[in-house]
Amino acid sequence: MKALVVDDDRNTVEVILKSVHWETLGIQETFYAYEIAGARKILGEEEVDIVICDIEMPMGTGIDLIIWARENEIKSEFLFLTCHESFEFASYAIQYQAAAYLIKPFVPEKMELELHKLICRIEREQNLEESLKYRNLWMDSREYLELGFWEDLLAGRIPASRDFIEKEIEKRNLSFSVREPWSLLLVSARKYGSAWEEWEEETLTARRTLNVATLQTIQVNLTQIVYVYLYKNGIWADELFSDKAAMKLRNRAANSAVDMMKWQNHLIRKTVDSIREVKESDSIIRKIKNYVREHYREDIGRNEVAAVVYLTPEYMAKLFKRDTGLNLKDYIHQVRIQEAKRLLAGGTRVSEVAQKVGFDNFSYFSTVFKRVTGLSPNEYKRAGEGMTE
Repeated sequence: MKALVVDDDRNTVEVILKSVHWETLGIQETFYAYEIAGARKILGEEEVDIVICDIEMPMGTGIDLIIWARENEIKSEFLFLTCHESFEFASYAIQYQAAAYLIKPFVPEKMELELHKLICRIEREQNLEESLKYRNLWMDSREYLELGFWEDLLAGRIPASRDFIEKEIEKRNLSFSVREPWSLLLVSARKYGSAWEEWEEETLTARRTLNVATLQTIQVNLTQIVYVYLYKNGIWADELFSDKAAMKLRNRAANSAVDMMKWQNHLIRKTVDSIREVKESDSIIRKIKNYVREHYREDIGRNEVAAVVYLTPEYMAKLFKRDTGLNLKDYIHQVRIQEAKRLLAGGTRVSEVAQKVGFDNFSYFSTVFKRVTGLSPNEYKRAGEGMTE
């Protein structure tokens, strides 16, 4: 998510930007402006989710900004700040669908509480929009999913066992039931070899336009459905299917029915396996910890770690915090400081240690080191030398 802070008082802007724990709230990018004109420019160029805006400013009020935003169909949520409790301002804020109205002076805790409530509301609305958006796509693609099921069953790719068939129906989210009687009517069929592999080349060429268009439609629809499902479970689909094998199957999927089935099987199997792995979060946490221990010297954060386990940064951070009781950033600091202590004990100069353990700023390294150990790096090193004398 993205947030924009608008206030003509530069100190207020700076305090808000530094005091709010944006990353914890799930806001990855922040912008700021000191007047309405600058805010309009940013809103015209960026998809900002939340605008934190002063009302009374010399170059145009916050009310002017929200009116302009609504006239231009900008859906950003507005959280207003003001020095005065004004019924007139409040009524305007309500009229133009402002989310909240806070009285200065700025209090970080109150701001974060309002932002948390607002972000939860935005996420609920986004999920609802996604559900409505893809409901029709799901219905349109349902016949193709059903056709794929029957083809797999007839071709022997699904074992002729009630249990296997029932699991496959559940996995594909179909409405069939193994307990219902089914009669399959075969209208016509071409002779084919081992499960579609020996279709005559001229037949495929003659019908290529129809086949490719149909297969591409199936691929687009199924991809959208799977990606939305994965996103709702906190999984970053682009990263999950970025390996060479998945890319090769995806690129060839529209070539033939056989290639489409191979890609579908890979897509669905990997989706199911990933959902299961997330639910069994122990393995995810182990992967995160292993990655941090191997890469702590590098510039790593939520985005880099999340990509390794194919999760969205927000969901990965919540999962890690829930299972370990630590913020990911604090865990990275712990690993780095543990290594720093080892290096200091081994005689490495203090000036070299910071860079060796992933800190590009010595002052910040010293601050973190003292917060974790209770001693500055120099104090720790002297204490260790005193013990060995």
